[in-house]
Amino acid sequence: MNDQSFPFYRYQLRIKGKLRIQSFSRDMNNSHAIFRIPYCLVLFFLFTSYAYSNAGLPMIFIAFPAMVLALIPVIIIEAFIIHNRLRTTIKKSFSVSTVSNLVTTFAGVPITWLILVIIELIVTSGGRGYGLDTFRGKFLSIVVQAPWLVPYEYEFYWLVPAALLVLLVPFFFASWFLEYRVALKMLALENFLKLKIKRTVLLANLITYFLLVLFIIGKMLIGVK
Repeated sequence: MNDQSFPFYRYQLRIKGKLRIQSFSRDMNNSHAIFRIPYCLVLFFLFTSYAYSNAGLPMIFIAFPAMVLALIPVIIIEAFIIHNRLRTTIKKSFSVSTVSNLVTTFAGVPITWLILVIIELIVTSGGRGYGLDTFRGKFLSIVVQAPWLVPYEYEFYWLVPAALLVLLVPFFFASWFLEYRVALKMLALENFLKLKIKRTVLLANLITYFLLVLFIIGKMLIGVK
């Protein structure tokens, strides 16, 4: 490279570097926007529930804190499963597990819950209660109205854990999908088969969600006693 072209080369580096920084900044802002969307909507529902005395119980305020509390042990368990199944380094395994679980907990769970609330409102014509006098009413109250429980306050001691168990099913599939996509991206240079990554993430989620189910059932039995 001659002396005359060198200043132009440096000018190109400055321009390209600036473009890369601006592009990275836009990507970060977009990713932060994705994480902000569910919380804006959740806050809306929170103020709505305070505004109306008969609003019931939005289960996101029970499920989300529980998922956050379980985050660290879940990350550890899934990291070791990834390490054992894919033979990645401990550092890489924890990196994949941490990022994928953060995405699931802070974006996947709230968004999934919002979708379920919309479905519940459509199916129940705006939140009509089914009642708890019959088996059918109890079943529909737990399954259909699990995202946002009707205000049967005196029955919450069993309705809340039962609704949590129901919500774990869609949360599981959302977690599997999101964590698989994150792991696939983060392990793109490791030359793993997609099917192997998918099965590893599936196994990790099956184990951690099974432990969550056992914990909820245990708390439910203790509460009944």
